[in-house]
Amino acid sequence: MTLAHSNARQREHIHHASCAQTVHDDGGACEHVAFRPVTSDDADELAALNMHTWFPKDLYSYAQTRHYAARLDVLHYLRSSTYGEVATLRGTILGVVLGAVEGKRPIVPAAAGWYRQAHVNAPMVPEGITVRRNLDKEIRTDLALERDVRKDVPAELQLFIVSAAARGKGVGGQLYSRFLAHLRECGEKRYFLYTDSDCDYGFYEAHGLTRVAQGTGDDYTGSGRTLDKFIYVGKLS
Repeated sequence: MTLAHSNARQREHIHHASCAQTVHDDGGACEHVAFRPVTSDDADELAALNMHTWFPKDLYSYAQTRHYAARLDVLHYLRSSTYGEVATLRGTILGVVLGAVEGKRPIVPAAAGWYRQAHVNAPMVPEGITVRRNLDKEIRTDLALERDVRKDVPAELQLFIVSAAARGKGVGGQLYSRFLAHLRECGEKRYFLYTDSDCDYGFYEAHGLTRVAQGTGDDYTGSGRTLDKFIYVGKLS
């Protein structure tokens, strides 16, 4: 579930940073949420956001394992991402969206190498080999479910996370809308995304996306649960 890139290439595909959303703090004061492109400096913070969202403390025996799993997951997406944007408040990342359009250059060419190195480093991390095996299995399951869709729909929403503190404040809606605007600029007519029964897939149904594929698979975090897995396709007007 995301992160990094070359500023020059980023500007080709992503809007410049802007304060496009106002939220209220606990005292009722208005504060501006800034939206900006993902950079390589965001890697650790995005891994932490992913960890706090999808990798609870009781999932692994070691904090190092939890961090490794979240980082490997993020790098998996980032290595092929052609778009990335974060929402920040007072410098802290509240949410992120990563996407990919076929034929566009990755925003972080080095991410493929980072992922390969993290993959190789699994034996150095407590339970790391198990984490790597679970994620590899998840990737294969996803690719099998997506195979037919990818033939006709070249744009994908890869990763979409909003921190618990920012939910219900419009941050996710802004990130999502800005991603769709990017796809329109690229001339795309449709896009797809993968999700599962652990996620709020009702958000996508509420936004008019259609479920086109469904399957089952193990939870990649290694919890032992079986999840329903879905592919949704959205149309761009």
